[in-house]
Amino acid sequence: MADSVTPQNSPFVLVVDDDATILFLARQYLSKTGFVVAVAENGRIALPLIEKKKPDIVLLDVQMPVMNGFDTCAKIREMPDTKHMPILMVTGLDDYESIEKAYQAGATDFFTKPINWLLLEHRIRYVLRHSRTEEALRTAREELERRVEERTEELQKTNTELQEEIRQRQQAEQSQKEAYEELKSAQSQLVQSAKLASIGELAAGVVHELNQPLMVIRGYTQTLLRHPGDSTDINKWLKLIEKNTGRMTSIINHLRIFSRQSQSKFKPVDLNQVIEDAFLMVSEQLRLHDIQTVRNLSADVPKIKGDANKLEQVILNLITNARDAIEQRRKKEVQPDTVDYEQPRGTLEIETRMPDSGADFVEVLVKDTGSGIPEDAKHNIFDPFFTTKEVGKGTGLGLSISYGIIKEHHAEIEIAETGPEGTTFRIKFPVEQP
Repeated sequence: MADSVTPQNSPFVLVVDDDATILFLARQYLSKTGFVVAVAENGRIALPLIEKKKPDIVLLDVQMPVMNGFDTCAKIREMPDTKHMPILMVTGLDDYESIEKAYQAGATDFFTKPINWLLLEHRIRYVLRHSRTEEALRTAREELERRVEERTEELQKTNTELQEEIRQRQQAEQSQKEAYEELKSAQSQLVQSAKLASIGELAAGVVHELNQPLMVIRGYTQTLLRHPGDSTDINKWLKLIEKNTGRMTSIINHLRIFSRQSQSKFKPVDLNQVIEDAFLMVSEQLRLHDIQTVRNLSADVPKIKGDANKLEQVILNLITNARDAIEQRRKKEVQPDTVDYEQPRGTLEIETRMPDSGADFVEVLVKDTGSGIPEDAKHNIFDPFFTTKEVGKGTGLGLSISYGIIKEHHAEIEIAETGPEGTTFRIKFPVEQP
């Protein structure tokens, strides 16, 4: 006898046992717990039902007339569509020989009598979950094997194309190396051009730097010529002449050193001296633009390792940008209808410091009272050819070149603060280890 219900969403369980009480209890309990149940009295009745209905799981008694559970399990495994069907063997035997024989016949799991129906329900659900997981894995593995085959064909086809591409790339490598060398040369020339451009921008200030001592020298020389033997202040005037010619010599010598192109040779550098050298050429120009300068240079700042010439170029770029930002703010605040309007005086401050006694880096802060950097430009300020200045007021290369020099020194440059009241740039240099 066999009884079955066509399953919809509920798991379909086939119970095969020669004990009518077991069949009745299985149908009653498992149906109430959400299963669709079919029953069969022995293996011979169960086999055609299994082949036709394909239950989700088979509960198979071991000791049955006509065909026992071991033989029935083996027959189920021989069917083409039930090879992986979960089979739970149920028996009163608990010896290891029966358990081993059940697994050899193809059983998925083993459950002993007397049956605890609550435990059996959970065992069935566990076996079903495990079976579905295995089925999903098999499907995935088959799909993977199919894709691997397809991919293998594609790879074989692509391999020929890759070999040709490799050959072309090998041919292009030499051209790339040559282009790289040309780029390095171009970068070096660009840095040098920017340096000379900085000198050109500072030319007016340098002229005034040299003109002032020249006027002093000229005045005292003319006085000496008019009164060659009468003056009692000759010694004092000669000292002033010597002092001013010495200043001119320093400016001219420093201009020659700064404008010279040379390979970077890192050595111990005094940052305070680099800043003083920069102001040697630019202080008069800042004075002409009515910009007050403040230098807070800490005497405790240790030396760093770098190229003083290139670092001076960075400082000059930042000073020039600060000057332009201050002028830009003045233009915004000009009141053309007011005759006696007095433009605000700008301030440029440069500070060197150690953040704390245990720090392994030195900070240089360049602060100005300029117009600030727009929020949407902060992330692009170090990009080549990007500038917030008016057309014709800058190329947008100064900060880009400065950024490259700073990175060459394994240092960092950033906008520490910016707004309508001005901008502060921060540079962090690693301290040279003794």
